[in-house]
Amino acid sequence: MPTHISDHPNTQRTGTPNSTDEQAKGLQEGYKLERLKFVHKRQASLNDYTFKALSFFQAISTALVIAGVTAYSSWEKVGLEAEDARIAVRAIQWLLIGVGIFMLATIVSSVGSWWDNRDEECDLFDEVIGLGYRKRPSLASLWRWCETWLLIAVIVFVGSMAMFIEFCMLPRIK
Repeated sequence: MPTHISDHPNTQRTGTPNSTDEQAKGLQEGYKLERLKFVHKRQASLNDYTFKALSFFQAISTALVIAGVTAYSSWEKVGLEAEDARIAVRAIQWLLIGVGIFMLATIVSSVGSWWDNRDEECDLFDEVIGLGYRKRPSLASLWRWCETWLLIAVIVFVGSMAMFIEFCMLPRIK
C-alpha cells in the first residue's frame, strides 16, 4: 500500500494524480454551479429575514402606538400624576424610536449583504459564461429597490409618530 502520494501508481513525478484537463474543468464548473446555488440561497434567506424583521417592526410599533394612545387617553382615569403620564408616553416614544433604528439597521445590513452576494454572482457568471452577462449592482437603480421604500416608510412613520407625541400629546398632559 502506498504511504505517500508520490508512491501511488496513478501519480506522475510531480506528485499530482493523473487527470485530464476536461475532468479538472468539469470539477471547477461543478463547483461554480454549486457556489452559485449557495449564493442564490443566501439572497433568498436575506429577503426572508428582512421581511420577518419588517413583520416584527409592524407588530411592535402597532402595540407601542396603542400603548401610547392608551396611556395618553386614560392617565387621569387610572390616577396617574401628569409627570408620570409624560414619562410613560415618552418611554413609549423612545421604544418606538429604538425599534425603528433596529429596523433601519436590519434593512441597511441586508442591502449590504445582498450587494456582496450580487457581486459574487456576477464574478461567477463572468468566469462561466463571459464578461458582462449579469450587470453589477448600481446605486443608480436605488429607487427601484423595495428596501429603499421600506427605509423611507420606516423613517416617515417613526419620525411622524415621534413628532406627534412630542408636539401634540405631551403638551396636553398637564
